Amino acid sequence: MKVFDKIIGRKTPPKFDKGELEFGAEALDVARRYYKGSFDGDEGEAFLQELYVEFRAQGGKVVTKEMRAWLRKRLTSVFLCVDKVPKWLDEPEWPYLAGRPMIFLGQMTVPRNTLTKEFASPGDEVYVFTARRYEPNTKNWEIVYATVSQDRELAGATLIVED
Repeated sequence: MKVFDKIIGRKTPPKFDKGELEFGAEALDVARRYYKGSFDGDEGEAFLQELYVEFRAQGGKVVTKEMRAWLRKRLTSVFLCVDKVPKWLDEPEWPYLAGRPMIFLGQMTVPRNTLTKEFASPGDEVYVFTARRYEPNTKNWEIVYATVSQDRELAGATLIVED
């Protein structure tokens, strides 16, 4: 424990909210299973925490059938898709903008041809997302696109946000 104390300057380890951890695990399962969504990165984790606070504020009890039903209903309006849900090659990597999941537009496989062999990664799966962001300087809404690519050969994803 002395090493722990020295590293973070605290005498006791942080306490974890078991209910929040159980809620998070259930939310992740529901998001992946039904919506192909995720809570990755700082924004995803912060959004998951907001969902937990919202659930508890409505009197929800953790580890109940009602919690799973609440998550199914609530996440329907969170992981939005223009047409179909993404078909991820690997784990879901849903991007966020301003603390909210972006909208899934579609996906494509990078074709194999002379051009893509030189300038792209043939065979990769590319997922396209969009969202709006308010720009206070111009007082206009800006459309933002993000792409996530997953390599058929290797595990993992790459997120690229285009402003």
